Amino acid sequence: QPKGYGRILRTETGIAAIVEEKDATEAQREIHEVNSGAYWFKTKALLELLGGLSQSNAQGEYYLTDTVGLALERGWKASAYRSENPDVILGANTRKDLLHLNKVAQERVLDKHMENGVNFVSTDGIIIGNDVEIGAETTILPGTILRGKTKIGAKCTIGPNCLIEDCRIGDHVTLNYVQAFESEIEDAVKAGPFVHIRPNSHLKNGVKIGDFVEVKNSTVGEQTAIAHLTYVGDSDVGKKVNFGCGTVTVNYDGLKKQRCVIGDNCFIGCNTNLIAPVELGKGAYTAAGSTVTKDVPDYALAVERADLKVKEGYSLKKLKSKLFPEDGAKK
Repeated sequence: QPKGYGRILRTETGIAAIVEEKDATEAQREIHEVNSGAYWFKTKALLELLGGLSQSNAQGEYYLTDTVGLALERGWKASAYRSENPDVILGANTRKDLLHLNKVAQERVLDKHMENGVNFVSTDGIIIGNDVEIGAETTILPGTILRGKTKIGAKCTIGPNCLIEDCRIGDHVTLNYVQAFESEIEDAVKAGPFVHIRPNSHLKNGVKIGDFVEVKNSTVGEQTAIAHLTYVGDSDVGKKVNFGCGTVTVNYDGLKKQRCVIGDNCFIGCNTNLIAPVELGKGAYTAAGSTVTKDVPDYALAVERADLKVKEGYSLKKLKSKLFPEDGAKK
């Protein structure tokens, strides 16, 4: 589609000139070989040719394209390389042009990965950086953004709506609505939806992470399960640990970060607060609702709860008008 571009004029001996569209004749405008705007000059020759430019054209401008004709007039050699790829002349003069360029670049990246065996059920919203590596038979679902030096193994499912940056991901990994940065995720990990993996995290083989979980600067051991609504920060977690809903590693005391250490096969009850620095031994349990401020030995149970006090009839006074409105009417 030559409209708007300078046409390449050729003779039997090769290139004759470049003529801008506004200065071209009707016959010249029918030419489909156009100028991409890229030039190579010998510096000395270029300086001499620039001195010979004039503004005698339809736009009253100095045309760099006129240097070709000037060089030929001097008997110098001038030639043009002809590319069969029309994308080489694409430019970005408007936001619409820039968006089109991005689409062209993304299509090339996607084509490369499909040739390497990567699956796309739809390419809507998918953006993949040039340095990203993806293994064969991995499926990338819509809305997924892969950036930086990310490397993904084989037979994974990534997406929908994942953002992965500078991560190493193993084989058979499933990530659904996950944002992960500068971390390592080993084989057979399942995470999501709505999971945040912050930098310097390491999820080992078979880890399972559920909805609304954040992991930061932590190592999580093999086959550990962090089901939902949990924060694991600055922690070293063993294998086959179970985190109950609402668990928090309280890693910041207002001045500095501290680490938690959780041994293999621990069971962390719902709504447990682990006040770092604290260590749970192998197979240790914490009761639901406990705040743990001291180390717990191997195979021990940590319980921290105040005595439950029950005041019978307390709510009856508050709810009497709602439960028995006729009594109020009689009064």
